[in-house]
Amino acid sequence: MLAAYFSADMFVKIVKKAGKNLTPEAFAKAAAKFTYEIKGTIGPTKYPKARKQGAPSGTLALSDGTKYSIPVPYACYSNFNYKTGKKLKY
Repeated sequence: MLAAYFSADMFVKIVKKAGKNLTPEAFAKAAAKFTYEIKGTIGPTKYPKARKQGAPSGTLALSDGTKYSIPVPYACYSNFNYKTGKKLKY
């Protein structure tokens, strides 16, 4: 449910940035230079970069079926090429 909420929130913010004369072109122009972020929850998601490369932030939550644990806390990390091991610019 949170993914749907944050997607809708991002959409509304892009619509507002596009201005009063909303057209597909105005929306695309606003989205082309848009960064979405909620401090401590969603790291900076840069567009259009995020179309091909995920935002390098998040947390790892595990469950044993009765409780959750957080072995890797929320933070912003670096994306990397898994074949070469090199960091990717984001």
